[in-house]
Amino acid sequence: MLQKGDEIVSSVFFSRLVFVRKGFLAQSLINPKSNTPFMLTFSGPMSFGCTAGASVQLDQLPRRYWAVTPCEIYTMIPEILLRLADVEKSWAAEINSYTLRRAACERLGLMICQMMGHEQRIGAFLLSALIASGNDFVRESQKRPPYVALPLLPSRKLIASVTSSPIEALNEILRMWVRDAVLVHQDGKLWMKARTLTECWDQLQPFLQMHEQLESALRPAASPAEELKKFG
Repeated sequence: MLQKGDEIVSSVFFSRLVFVRKGFLAQSLINPKSNTPFMLTFSGPMSFGCTAGASVQLDQLPRRYWAVTPCEIYTMIPEILLRLADVEKSWAAEINSYTLRRAACERLGLMICQMMGHEQRIGAFLLSALIASGNDFVRESQKRPPYVALPLLPSRKLIASVTSSPIEALNEILRMWVRDAVLVHQDGKLWMKARTLTECWDQLQPFLQMHEQLESALRPAASPAEELKKFG
């Protein structure tokens, strides 16, 4: 059980697969030259935290892990899943697919943070949080209300880290959105103008269209079971 802010530094952790049962586990790529984070991702409840061993196979970049909230995690040695994969091939395919998709998402996130402005990045984050909460915003294009209630969001500091934005830029953008009625506080909730969210969705399309090509480029020639053996 990890408390908020606890960092995982044990060498045992980095040689195992990690499953997040409760809370949120953050993973940040570290710039080797400046020793500073330049991208941050989350693993939420009932999901895998991408293992450092699997990631190193892809890009050799160091990573840092810590608990964003009180966090309950389980670890297991990769050989256990390898044995399960020998019995049930769908396990191997699912785990291999998860690793590839996470790697693809990391790279897409990096491209977004490099190519989009701060306002676009923050809009993309809020839209992603909305979709991740289960809101079917994209499919409900014909019957959207003028404003959409956003889910409970993390701290401003964390949003700034995820979007690689200075906290000053984030605060200025939020003030501007409140002034222009893009964001509205009502009934104890934060509401965002649906038209702005739609614009965010449209701006993300070029990046989303890259997703399939990026996954294909990352996909190994070896079988899923052979890839799992690399984790050990």
